[in-house]
Amino acid sequence: MRWIRAEWSDEAEAALGKLIQGDRSRTMRHLEEGKAELFRIEGEAYEGWLLTRIEELLETGTLELHVLAFAGRGSRALLEDLKRIAKASGCESVRCEASEPAVQRLWSRIGFDEIERTYMVTI
Repeated sequence: MRWIRAEWSDEAEAALGKLIQGDRSRTMRHLEEGKAELFRIEGEAYEGWLLTRIEELLETGTLELHVLAFAGRGSRALLEDLKRIAKASGCESVRCEASEPAVQRLWSRIGFDEIERTYMVTI
């Protein structure tokens, strides 16, 4: 798999735009400030986009890779590679919010546990 850092583009918008709607302004600000990273990933096992941010957990001081959004084909291969890359980056965990049942099943099949559910209201 080839991980290519990318700038937000029409192609990224088409793939990930609907997935970040609730947090769009903050996510775009974090991309501009370098607090979040966008990757175009190419390979035989996975082809698509990944938006991430590394966060320090206040309770423990450890680092966590937060997957803000991902889209593409071959997601299982991406998520397995993602755990390896997170560990190499000094992270002790990987987190992702998933509202789609198919994505929830995918995460749980490769060792992720549900720790919370997130709800939001626009006011």
